[in-house]
Amino acid sequence: MSVRRIGGVAIVAVLALLSNAPAAMAVSHRVECGQVSAYTAPDPSGPTTGALTIGLLTPWTIAADATISPAVVAANLPSGGGDVTCFGVDVDGTGAITSLEFASQGTISGHVAFDAVNDGYVIANRLELPTSVLTQIPGLGVIFTTTMQAGTSATLTINVDTASGQVTGFVGHSAFCGKAHIAAGGDAVIGAATVAAAFLDAGDVAQINGAGARKVCATIQSIGAVSNSGPPDVQTSVVLSVAAAAGATVTPPPTSTGTATAPTTSTSGVGEAVGLLAVFSLTLIGGLRRRTIRSADRAI
Repeated sequence: MSVRRIGGVAIVAVLALLSNAPAAMAVSHRVECGQVSAYTAPDPSGPTTGALTIGLLTPWTIAADATISPAVVAANLPSGGGDVTCFGVDVDGTGAITSLEFASQGTISGHVAFDAVNDGYVIANRLELPTSVLTQIPGLGVIFTTTMQAGTSATLTINVDTASGQVTGFVGHSAFCGKAHIAAGGDAVIGAATVAAAFLDAGDVAQINGAGARKVCATIQSIGAVSNSGPPDVQTSVVLSVAAAAGATVTPPPTSTGTATAPTTSTSGVGEAVGLLAVFSLTLIGGLRRRTIRSADRAI
């Protein structure tokens, strides 16, 4: 077999060199959402690297010469953190951020844990909401509380104004299954999770009462629109499915399609118009203290 040579160097050798190029040259793009618990801008004149911490996750290093969008610069992210947003980031092979901008939409998905110290619920180690806030917005609270009780995963999709980094809307999902009954106060107990009576209609109650020994699955969806001009509106729907027979497999039903900027009508007729834009534009519980609740929720 003959090998063509260029300037005395075999093409094979050149290809080998290229295939062994440092992994640091590879750049990947991703969207990262959550509560900004700390931010330090990079300084190329130093040069000095910056840092970004979301929730309780390990901080990312921001390369000294990283490209920071004008919108992120103008937002003047506080060093102490607190704002909830989504970023579009380019990350090199070493894990350092080389480009940072606001992303129009992103999703937080993972387990929910209760933080007894700060009296709040933490989802995927990225976002913590105080119990007091969730009490005032039951449509959002039911997503967090039922997920934690059931030991399942919640999903929170966030829409962001890329000019300011402010949240404009969200869609939350919770799904779980188990033996079910209606408690004395009218709440539905499904497995280990409790759904408040306010979210149930007569059809839901009839389904649960008629389930007997059969398993019931619930899917809860909350859609919220957030605006500076008025109180956000949160619409919540609960959809149930019942196993065909005792011991039969049943899965959580799908919900109707909704968007994070146009709330739909609640299946259960429950909607909360609450003046709490601060849910997604504030310093929550005085800022998160870094600690590990579930480190597996971060995918790098």
